[in-house]
Amino acid sequence: MPITTTYTAHLNFGLSIIRRISEYLDKRSLRASTLTCQQWYLASRPVVFGKIFVKDSRKYSRLLHLLEYHPDICLWIKTLRLEKANDEDTESVEPNGNFVYAFASELAPRLSKLQRLELAWMEELDPYRVSSFLSGLLSLKTVHTLCISNCHFTGDFILSLANAFPTLTSLQVLGFSSPYYRDCPLPLESNQHLLRLRRLKLHEDQEQIADDENIISTLYRALASCPTKDGLRCLDLAFMNRISLPHIGTLLKSVAHSLEELTIKLPMSMKIWGKDRGLAEFKFHLNLSSLLNLRTLRIDEINHPATRDILTTLPEPILLRRLTFGLEFNNISRFSNKAYAPLDEYLASARFPATMQIWFDYKGILDNEQVQGKIRRVFKSVHMKGVLGVSRVVKEYFLRL
Repeated sequence: MPITTTYTAHLNFGLSIIRRISEYLDKRSLRASTLTCQQWYLASRPVVFGKIFVKDSRKYSRLLHLLEYHPDICLWIKTLRLEKANDEDTESVEPNGNFVYAFASELAPRLSKLQRLELAWMEELDPYRVSSFLSGLLSLKTVHTLCISNCHFTGDFILSLANAFPTLTSLQVLGFSSPYYRDCPLPLESNQHLLRLRRLKLHEDQEQIADDENIISTLYRALASCPTKDGLRCLDLAFMNRISLPHIGTLLKSVAHSLEELTIKLPMSMKIWGKDRGLAEFKFHLNLSSLLNLRTLRIDEINHPATRDILTTLPEPILLRRLTFGLEFNNISRFSNKAYAPLDEYLASARFPATMQIWFDYKGILDNEQVQGKIRRVFKSVHMKGVLGVSRVVKEYFLRL
């Protein structure tokens, strides 16, 4: 009997291909892939260290120690998130932790490829250390996105902070749960801001707030009068209280000639104002008729009573290329043909260009085909038009040291 030899085929991917594959893996699969072989380990490391999450001095020291032995990791870090630890996480927590200030002087000059910096749950900065902190950030010459989430900063200080980055094109201010600090240091006057923003994201999370304590409103007023607002191309706005509505309207009018992409998250609390009054205010302040260059519009909640009223303010002729509605997965069951028939007929009318894509972005664990089938049945006219799309929103992750 002849001896037969069995050969097993091995696929030898190049490092660039493996790295590309790694970008689509979830956190668990990504870590498992690094244990496959040396080739996968080397190719996956830039992806693993692409996003770093530091929340206290101990973890900052750990990161600094790691970079001492592996300085090449500095070139892989594209996103860094600094977050103040909760009292439950550590035994003793300083107001901001010295690692926040140490980052600007020690670590920032070494991150020559950093593209996105995130600050979360930070207290008001020490007035005597603000200047050195901002000076250290000037070394981050590749950062194009600054994200400030639930920090105790004033609107003027946020604009001063954004000015510390010479290449900043995207500013994100997400959720304020802090009072207005009147004694917060203001390194720059509001009329000295030289921002070159292309994208701006402002999200509130407070429903009850006094006018003089509304930090987001301070930002709206400052940005509306900023001489460099002409470069804004993309706006992402979410507001929870009625006070911000006039400021949003002012900002929209001031950037109308350059705005190409707009995302609006509407507050469901509008119903407590009274239906007629609420719809009238929304239609007055969120009038999109002057946004002649608008190409992409996303309304985060399709179930909002003002959704169709805002759509009716779009300029004519409408030149939108993509209209997107946000949808929570638990609202799928509420979809009915009868309730959405007027909106379906309106979107399928000749008022909208035949080439405009209409999409639904949903979050949740439901099967994608199930969601698509439900939406296609409810929006039958749009589906027959051949422009209906459905996609799931995927949440990103960070490497926690």
